[in-house]
Amino acid sequence: MVGGFDYFKNKFNRATQARRQPGSNFKPFIYSAALEKGYTAATIINDAPVVFDDDSLEATWRPENYSGKFYGPTRMREALVKSRNLVSIRILQSIGLRYATSYIQRFGFERERMPYDLSLALGSGTFSPLQMARAYAVFSNGGYLIDPYIISRVESGNGEVIYQHNPKTVCQGCETENLDQLTAIEAAAIAQQEAEQETAAVTTSDESQPTADGADLPESGVAVAIGDSSAEPERQYAPRVISAQNAYIMRSMMREVVQRGTAVRAKALGRNDIAGKTGTTNDQIDAWFSGFNDQVVTTTWVGFDNQRHMGNRETGGRAALPMWIGFMRAALEGRPENLQEQPEGLVTIRIDGETGKWADVDTRKSLFEVFRIENAPEEKALARSNSSSPGGVVVNAPETEEEIVEDIF
Repeated sequence: MVGGFDYFKNKFNRATQARRQPGSNFKPFIYSAALEKGYTAATIINDAPVVFDDDSLEATWRPENYSGKFYGPTRMREALVKSRNLVSIRILQSIGLRYATSYIQRFGFERERMPYDLSLALGSGTFSPLQMARAYAVFSNGGYLIDPYIISRVESGNGEVIYQHNPKTVCQGCETENLDQLTAIEAAAIAQQEAEQETAAVTTSDESQPTADGADLPESGVAVAIGDSSAEPERQYAPRVISAQNAYIMRSMMREVVQRGTAVRAKALGRNDIAGKTGTTNDQIDAWFSGFNDQVVTTTWVGFDNQRHMGNRETGGRAALPMWIGFMRAALEGRPENLQEQPEGLVTIRIDGETGKWADVDTRKSLFEVFRIENAPEEKALARSNSSSPGGVVVNAPETEEEIVEDIF
């Protein structure tokens, strides 16, 4: 953990104390919520202009993609790989703010730091780098929420152990919380929000929300059973907060962010098991990259304390990713490459790359996609003799390299 240039010059720890907007670094949590709502990586969402005129806003909001272009109907996987802002907004609008804010608390984010409007899809909340790393660890470890800790143990001068930390550990099948319980917790939280939110403009309360069984919901949004404290503390298991299937599909999508998307520069590590997401806020004020394999998760952030412009095109892919690569090159040295096995409940199907429907041998531009069995496509795509987009929408010409490797708030 590095929180600044020099502790003796400035004791403010930016890794744990700074609360900054993550920009597109936040999008994976919106996409994870959408997968839980029945979306798939092949769901088609229209990347088209959208205008929001709301009395609660200072001015009419016209969000754009970084390139300023619009790309028409887009598969959800492709939207995350290329960091399409308008697709993220439409996804959040579709699944609903109540559901999304409750679901995202599973990753340890505080509800009060998430704005209750569609800008949440573009990362307008405020979180620390440590919080972002903790949240990304859920994708890395297969769906479990761990608690970060700094000190493992404290010993006296003669080697006597004065303090030994007892961290929650990931153990398949040993979780203290299951997803059915979490669904009940979210239902109670949503019901409470509905009682509080009579209008679209909402000021969230700092009070904890009641769970389904009447217990208080912790700040992280996850009810956790803690073992009894004793001289010999029992082993504590991290709670499962998203399904193994959800985590696998999200990792798969973020691996492509590295292989051919906004984080393509991370291919310099020469590994195929790296996944992650870039993030940049308006006017290049904050730049982020969070990346991981199944062993190490690292979040990097760059910005000024006074939140000023860092310079033209100082985006996550250019400002934050290089130092992530430098650190991970050392952190992963000697660690074997490992592509996690596909969990049960998923199926791989060849689809039409333009419609997301099931493809046959006559389908042009086909590719393989991973689905939950219950969400697998059943409708066959019509064979096409040309490469025009569905619905007669003409997609812009291929992006330049600059547009591919950089994204914006």
